[in-house]
Amino acid sequence: MTNNAQRDGRPGGWDAPEGAERQPTGSWAWLASGFGTPADRHNQVRMTVWALVWMMSFLAAGQILKGNLGFGLAVEGPSVWLVAMFPNVLAIGVLLSYLRFLRMADELTRLVQIQGLAVGFGTWFFFFLGWQLLEDAGAGPLGDEVPILVPVFAMMAGQLYFAWRYR
Repeated sequence: MTNNAQRDGRPGGWDAPEGAERQPTGSWAWLASGFGTPADRHNQVRMTVWALVWMMSFLAAGQILKGNLGFGLAVEGPSVWLVAMFPNVLAIGVLLSYLRFLRMADELTRLVQIQGLAVGFGTWFFFFLGWQLLEDAGAGPLGDEVPILVPVFAMMAGQLYFAWRYR
């Protein structure tokens, strides 16, 4: 039996009658197109843009405060606090856009997101409690980047797994 992709040569295995919203049937096509309604995908793009802007401002503020950015920028006095607080103000936009995304998402998208958050939080919680014991046993301290990388990658892996599971 042939599907639409085999009949008309479209890559990725899209399956729907003409005129209807087509959904990906292959794993790579599904991963590339995302999941949820068009409004979910729009809100997810909005949240991703906010997160990227926050990340860039966070990295820039860190470099400015360390004096590594160059351009003769020397931040002193009250402006140090402004530079340090700017990424935190943008983080409010990330949080609000994520809350909007969750509030407007369909049930399956919301379920996948919440389960991914649970995996990220659980991984963070047990990883760092376990690492405290390892440090007591003689292991070295974790680097500065580990506290954010562990839960973020665990959350992403959880979201990918649950989105794949419910596809």
